[in-house]
Amino acid sequence: MSEYKQRVGRLQHKLQTGGFDGMVVTQNVDLYYLAGSMQTGYLIVPASGDPKFFVRRSVARAEEESAWPVEPLGSLREFAGQLGAAFPDLAAITGRSPVKLAAEFDVLPVQLFQRLQQSLAHVEWKDGSALIRETRMIKSPFEIEAIRSAARVINDAFEDAFGWLKPGMTELEAMSRMEYFVRERGHIGIMRLRGYNQEVITGMLGAGDAAATPTYFDGPAVGL
Repeated sequence: MSEYKQRVGRLQHKLQTGGFDGMVVTQNVDLYYLAGSMQTGYLIVPASGDPKFFVRRSVARAEEESAWPVEPLGSLREFAGQLGAAFPDLAAITGRSPVKLAAEFDVLPVQLFQRLQQSLAHVEWKDGSALIRETRMIKSPFEIEAIRSAARVINDAFEDAFGWLKPGMTELEAMSRMEYFVRERGHIGIMRLRGYNQEVITGMLGAGDAAATPTYFDGPAVGL
């Protein structure tokens, strides 16, 4: 729990410095980073105080995983009322300036954003992409050790490959064996990327002419 409190605390400091009243978090990895659960819903992080996770499904799993209180979310038409009841400072109040909420504009789908705009008409929306990315840039000792542990698994996978790699193997055969090795040791099978249209599987392995084929990927990976 202390890990999540520290992460939320750093984000709230940025919200306060930027003059925001809070932030609506929707992206899977950001939800996991701040709450420990990736269930479908919206994590509301006020500028001060504890967040709350409004979940459509699965509420039961979110309640098991989330570091913060969970509230079932029905229709978006009801969201404004639920938000106001949970966070009075974020409710529509006559005579005050609009509530300023940050959102992840770099990854938030336009359709979902428009629905949020309709549901929370009293909100002035601001881009919070930099806030969340800068918060995640700072790695805790726990995260640094997790990165080191993951690097050791990849190193071991290459060491293991020296024992079976031989001429004539297809790229698929070699990559499948390496993927099996890392999946057995905790790899989830995908690598999540924040960039638009950026995606990658467990890993990439190329040989011969195919390995020299250029690609759109924004990283040191090429090939067919």
